[in-house]
Amino acid sequence: MPRPAFSLLELMIGIVILGFGLVMVATMFPVAWSRARTLSQYTVERAITENAHTTVRALVRVSSVSRNVTSFEGDPLCDPGIDGVVSASDKAISACGGVRSDDRVHALHMENVQIANRRFADENPWKLADPGDPGDRVVYLGDRDDGELVGQDVVEQSFFRKRISFHERLFPPMSRRQEVDPLTGEFTGADERWDNELDTRRFCWAVFHRLRAPVVDDSSGTKINCVTDELGGARSFDMYYVTLRRGQSTFRYARQDPGFTPNPCDLTISPVPPAALDPDKDVMFPVPWRVQVQFRDEFAFDDVPTGIPTEIDVPPDGGSFDDSETLMFIQMFQRGTRFIDEINGQVYEVIEQRVSSATGKDKATLTLDREVLFDDLHIPNADPRCEPC
Repeated sequence: MPRPAFSLLELMIGIVILGFGLVMVATMFPVAWSRARTLSQYTVERAITENAHTTVRALVRVSSVSRNVTSFEGDPLCDPGIDGVVSASDKAISACGGVRSDDRVHALHMENVQIANRRFADENPWKLADPGDPGDRVVYLGDRDDGELVGQDVVEQSFFRKRISFHERLFPPMSRRQEVDPLTGEFTGADERWDNELDTRRFCWAVFHRLRAPVVDDSSGTKINCVTDELGGARSFDMYYVTLRRGQSTFRYARQDPGFTPNPCDLTISPVPPAALDPDKDVMFPVPWRVQVQFRDEFAFDDVPTGIPTEIDVPPDGGSFDDSETLMFIQMFQRGTRFIDEINGQVYEVIEQRVSSATGKDKATLTLDREVLFDDLHIPNADPRCEPC
C-alpha cells in the first residue's frame, strides 16, 4: 500500500536549505575567531600601555632637587649640581647646534638582551653628543664598550644610562635576573627559571617622547636653558607607547648602526642607507630604527585642503642605494605600517604601497592615511635644516 513521503523535488529543496544553513554556520567561525583575536590583542595592548605608563611615571619625580634626573632627552640639560661638565652654552645633549632644547621625537633609553653573548645591552640605536665636549666627538649608545662614556656625573644623572630595565618592559613583567655582572651586563651564571620564563614572553613595549615646545625666553624670544626662574616649573611632554611583539622565542632582531642614520639637524645632507650592526649585536626583541622618507612633489604646500591622502617615496631621492638597501627600505613600509615623524611628532599609517621602476631603480610610493599640509610639518620656512622648507 503506498505511503505518503517526500518527493525528489522536496528533498532537493531541503538539501539546498540545509546547505545554506551549514555555509552560514561555517562562516560564523572565522568571523568569531577574528573578533576574538582582535579583542585579545586590544586587551593586551591596553594592559601593556597601562604598564608602560605606570613605569614611566615612576621616572618622573617632580620634587627632585636635580631637575635633570627626572627629565627626558630633548629637554634642556640643566643641573646646578654638575659643575664643569655642562658647557658654557648649556646646550642640551640632544639638540642641534645653537639650539638648547628640541621638540623632536626621541626614543626612551631602554635595555634589551643580546643573543650572541647573552648580556643586557643598551637599546638606544642612535647617538648623542656629549655636552661637556666642545669638539665633534660622539658617544655611541650601543654597548658600554662601544665608545668612551665621558663626564661620569652626566652619565649617572641623565640620558646616557638606561632608563627602563629589560625585565620591566616585558609583558607580563618579570623579576630581575640573578646572575648578572652589574657593570658589563653579562650573564655570569645560570638562571634556568628566568630563562624558561623569558621564552614564554612575546610582548614588550617601547616609549618615544617629545618635548611639546622648546623652552623660550618670553622677553627675548630666544631659546634658553639653565635659567632657574623659567625652568623651575614643569615642562610638557607627549609620550608614545608602542607595543612590540616577537613571533617566536627564537626570533632575532638587528640593531641599526648609529653611523648610518639620517641627520635630523640637517635634512639637506644626502640620505644615507640604513645598515645593521654585526649579527653578534642582534637582540631578542624588536628595536626602533631611524630612516628618512620623502614627500612627493604633489605635496600641498599652500595649505589648501584637497581631501586627497598625501604620498611619500622610499627610498628618498639624492641617495646612493644598491638593490639590497632599496629592498630593505621598501620592506620596512608594508601596507599597515605605522611610523612616527621625528620632526613633528605626527603618527602616519601606510594604507597603500605601489612599487615601480620608472627611473630604472625600484621605488615605493606610499599612500598615507590622511592629507598632510605644510603647517602639519612644523618646519619654519627659514629653518636651516632643510632647503627649501
